[in-house]
Amino acid sequence: MTEKVLLTGRPGCGKTTLIKRVVSNLARRAGGFYTEEIRQRVAPDY
Repeated sequence: MTEKVLLTGRPGCGKTTLIKRVVSNLARRAGGFYTEEIRQRVAPDY
């Protein structure tokens, strides 16, 4: 079974630190990515 996680929150609240620690303690491999910073909110183009 594939699990998916989307972690959001204010800049500097510890999201990246949390996910790196959780993944390092998993018994199995994890794949994916994290972004360093996205600050510009773009309105959808309907």
